[in-house]
Amino acid sequence: MERNLAGSDSSAEAVGRSDALGRENEALRQDIGRISTGEETLRQSEGMYKAILKSAMDGFWLVDTQGRIVEVNETYCGISGYTAEELLSMYVSDLDLLDDPDRVALRIGEIAEHGSARFETRHRHKDGRSLDIEISIQYCSDRGGIFACFIRDTTELHRIQSQHLENEKRLRMAQEYANIGVWEWDLLSNSVYWSERIWIILGHPEHDITPSREAYFAAIHPDDRRTLIDSISRSFETGKPFETEYRSVWSDGSVHWLLGNGNVVFDQEGRPARLLGLVKENTERKLAELALVESREEARRANRAKSEFLSSMSHELRTPMNSILGFGQLLEMDRGLSPNQSDFVREIMKASRHLLELINEVLDLSRIESGTTEVTIETIDCDGLVQECRKLVETIAAKRGIGISVRGRAALAMRADRLRLKQVIVNLLSNAIKYNSEMGFAEMRLSASEGWVRLEVADRGPGIPEERMKELFEPFSRLGAENGTIEGAGIGLSISKRLVELMGGRIGALSERGAGSIFWVELPEAGAHSAEAVACSAEVPRGGSENP
Repeated sequence: MERNLAGSDSSAEAVGRSDALGRENEALRQDIGRISTGEETLRQSEGMYKAILKSAMDGFWLVDTQGRIVEVNETYCGISGYTAEELLSMYVSDLDLLDDPDRVALRIGEIAEHGSARFETRHRHKDGRSLDIEISIQYCSDRGGIFACFIRDTTELHRIQSQHLENEKRLRMAQEYANIGVWEWDLLSNSVYWSERIWIILGHPEHDITPSREAYFAAIHPDDRRTLIDSISRSFETGKPFETEYRSVWSDGSVHWLLGNGNVVFDQEGRPARLLGLVKENTERKLAELALVESREEARRANRAKSEFLSSMSHELRTPMNSILGFGQLLEMDRGLSPNQSDFVREIMKASRHLLELINEVLDLSRIESGTTEVTIETIDCDGLVQECRKLVETIAAKRGIGISVRGRAALAMRADRLRLKQVIVNLLSNAIKYNSEMGFAEMRLSASEGWVRLEVADRGPGIPEERMKELFEPFSRLGAENGTIEGAGIGLSISKRLVELMGGRIGALSERGAGSIFWVELPEAGAHSAEAVACSAEVPRGGSENP
């Protein structure tokens, strides 16, 4: 009985010991599991850490308290040009930072006290290039006193910043040279920016006013504020740029002209967001412009006064000239005059007719210049008009033995004032006769091209020097002929040019010294009367060859 009880006790103890051992084993397994899990977590954490460093945009070191590089990422390998193996065998002092390496190492020592630092220096690449870098250092006391260093290559950033500063400098110089200011009005914040030049343009070089809409408009002449406001308002309404002139009143009371332009910038919803503008000092140009306008008006007044004087004098002179011509004609009819007396009368008549012709030309010129000459445009048959003009000069041509022909006379029509065109053609023919060689030849040529009818009058005179061609159509210019025996006032060509232009045409000349001249007139074509041109020749008999 006792042995059985004892046996029972021994068995219970064994079971208890077995349970305890099982619990210990389970606890051990759990501990091992936790350790394994922790190790796995650590491995994952380190893997993530290395992956982050590998993909980081900045370079990275881990440096121990002795200044030795114990870890580095690929980005810094690219910055330095060294491999990771090379860097892990180096100290910070071994790097060519273009700054005292000992000083950099000293800074690392100082960081141990302050915890972190950031500074810029220069870095020599392995291939010799010099780079700008920014270093950020963090002291990690929880990792046994190690330094985490981030290195950023700022070379391109500095280059861009330097270029930006250079561009700003150039812009300031350009604004100063052109005297242009830039301003911007932010409609959302109601803030105003303007460049350095604005203060000077508004007469406040001391910067004694703050940029604002109110300050800007306060500097504008009261009579011009509405003009500027209306221009800006139209820009808001239409979305188109504005440009306007207005005056600025400086603090010393002086008035300066400004030229302003700008445009509205809209946001994505189409609402006005900003107003950008330029303003330029424009006083000198504006004053010159006003002076030019005044001088032109003065010239117009003087020209009108001259034209009125010429017109008045021409009328006053024509009355006594008509009397002289009338009495001269009576004397020519007197059969009782001696030969000498008849010669005297002929000279009087010749001079009187020349003087009357001159008076009429001056009167025509004054009318044209005063703008009182009117033209009536109609369709004109070219052939009929040319033949009519030829007949009018036949007598003076025959006296000098000058032959006149018409070539290329097609059934053409042009748009012009018949009376005024007749006056032009007769003038050109008269010149071709007067300035021709003795027993010479003059020719009229008709042609049409691209909607224009061209009439040419050619002569075989001495020609015109090339250097004097530009004087041809100037009033009272005779190109040296005033010293000869040929009569004239040098007004006819000037009148002809203005009449042709009044009719919407063109006139010009070609000449070669010793080979004669060609004067041409072009007027709008009214349409050909027939499809074929008629080639023929008509000439005033002069007892010589019919052909030139």
